[in-house]
Order: sequence, then C-alpha cells, then structure tokens
Amino acid sequence: HPVPFTMGTNPPLFLSENYVGDVIMPDLTLRNAFPQGRGVPSTALTTIARDFKDPYIQQWNATIEQDLGKQISLELAYVGNKGSRLRNSLDINAPRPGPGNIQAKRRYPQFSTITSYDSVSTSDYHSMVIKAQKRFSGGLGFLSSYTWGKLLSTGGIQHPGDLGSAPIRDFENLEAERGRDFFDIRHRFVTSWIWKLPFGEGHRIGEDWPAALKHVLGGWQLNGILTLQSGYPITPFLGFDNNNDSRTQDRPDVIGDPNNGPRTIGQWFDTSAFVAPPPFSYGNAGTNIIEGPPTKTLDVSLFKHFRIGGAALQFRAEFFNVTNTPQFDQPGTTFGTPSFGVISSAGAPRQVQFGLRMTF
Repeated sequence: HPVPFTMGTNPPLFLSENYVGDVIMPDLTLRNAFPQGRGVPSTALTTIARDFKDPYIQQWNATIEQDLGKQISLELAYVGNKGSRLRNSLDINAPRPGPGNIQAKRRYPQFSTITSYDSVSTSDYHSMVIKAQKRFSGGLGFLSSYTWGKLLSTGGIQHPGDLGSAPIRDFENLEAERGRDFFDIRHRFVTSWIWKLPFGEGHRIGEDWPAALKHVLGGWQLNGILTLQSGYPITPFLGFDNNNDSRTQDRPDVIGDPNNGPRTIGQWFDTSAFVAPPPFSYGNAGTNIIEGPPTKTLDVSLFKHFRIGGAALQFRAEFFNVTNTPQFDQPGTTFGTPSFGVISSAGAPRQVQFGLRMTF
C-alpha cells in the first residue's frame, strides 16, 4: 500500500500549492502558470503513528458433521475471529467541538488536517453455519448453506476511505464508533444445484421413446443459484458541520428505532427516529445502525448437450435474476434532506444470454 510513501508529500520534502486564476480576467497562462506570490500552500499532512504495530487476526471454529447417506452430508459449525491492532486513519489535528475560530482550536494551528495511520481498531465476529451437501451422483448435486453471524468493529477492517466506511468523529473516543461493520450481514442463505434431467437415452423416463423424441427432450441440464441475504448496514449523517470542526461527518441524535420503518422505496427506514443534535455536538447515532435493503436473486441456466460425430456441442441459456426482483441500492442517509430514507436506484434487472460451446 502506498501510505508509507505519502510521507514524502509532506513539507519540507514536498510542497503542494494551489493557483487560482481570476475568473473575470484569466491571468494564469502557459508562459506564467505559477506566478510568484500567488500560490496557496497546502497545510494538510500525513503521518504514521510512531508506535504503529502489525495487525493480526485470531480465528477459531468448531464443526460437527453427519453423513446422511446417498452422498448427502450435513454440517453444523461455529465460526469466530477477533481482529486486533487493525489499521485506521485518524485526524489527530481535528479541533474540539465548540464555538470559535476553527483553526485556532487545532492542536497544531499552523496545519489543517493531519491524517495519522494507527493500529488502534478492533473487530470480533461470531457466526453459526449450517451446510447441506450432496456430491454429484445420479444426475443431481447440490450445496446449501445458511449463515447467522454478527461482525462488530471500530473500523480498520476496510481500507480507510472505502465506500461504506464511516469516518471517525472523535479520534480521542474510538469506542464511540464501535458497531456493525459496513459489510456485516446477519442472515445469508445460498443454495446451488446441478440437475441432469432424467429424460431420454439411458434414463428411466424416455428409454423407449422414438429416436427423434429422445434427441429433442433428452440431454438437458438445469442449474441454479438462489441467494437470500439481509441488507448491509448504513450510517446516518447530518451533512453539515454541526460541531464546528471543519468536517461534515456529524450525525443526528436517535430517539427511536429507525428499523421500524415502512420499508418502502419512498421511506425505507423510520426517518422520525432521528432529530437534530444540540449545537456543537457529534450526535449520538451509532455506526451502521440502519439495515439496508436485502438481496434476493435467483440465477438459472439450462444446458442442452448434443453429440456431433466425435465432438460435443452444448447450448446454454442463462437467466440472471430470473424473477426480475428489484435489487434496491442503499437509501439516502443525509438527515434533513429530501433524499433521507429514499431509495433512488437499483441493481441490474433480469438479464438473459445464450451461447454455444463445442468441445473436440
């Protein structure tokens, strides 16, 4: 990762300046693009904590397996892990909440943001996993699994700045950010199968059919993947600098359960569960307290096998999201705006594709 190398972008090794031309009478030219005295130097710094330690994860599991016969097995497992000293990014020069000049309130008023990478975050994960599997035999094979899990963290699992990560409000109170991680999924069920349909030559049904009928109705294979999972959690934000620290990552106060909402695209969660916080405060809404829309997809494919001399020809018809179930994106999370709680987009609709594959 290039983070250690960003140290080289700090003064005095590197100086970044912004030049803004006059909007009425443009005065920055290729001949004189950097006029003396016009540059505004950047005051943002990047650093790595002097006591930075390598992160580590401990993993454990306990599993019970049972053979049910006919190539079918059942598995029940507990799976857990704990992350320690996970990396996170903190603005260690953020001013404290309160009135007054922002720059004057900083610990180092000669600089603006000082992003420090530190090994200060933690995580813990616990889950129950149930899995049933049938090894392919007799023309049928399947794998089904259900996971009931919970992942809590204070950040640091994802790369800082990744989509979905909630920024740290108070670098002196990291535990206030402890909550569901942004890719925590409480329930997930996935089943997949391969089924060679028992029709035509060599099968119980159709062995005595006319050759033409065997050719048309025999050699078909049905495959599918069904995915059902609860939604990814999301964090509400104010969208304005409530605590007067130059950042727009403060949150509203919570007065109810937002997950009791109507679950419609016009209002996915209960927006009345939030109110504006007192001035000069971070807001008490926790990290990822709102559960987003679930995922429900069924992908199906149908194969037909032919023999042409010494070659094999396969016709494929593949249907993604065959039921055309809307896969809603996350609702708006900025408190006080018209989009708060509103879902305005969705994933791909049903898609169909056909193909031919020849094997020599």
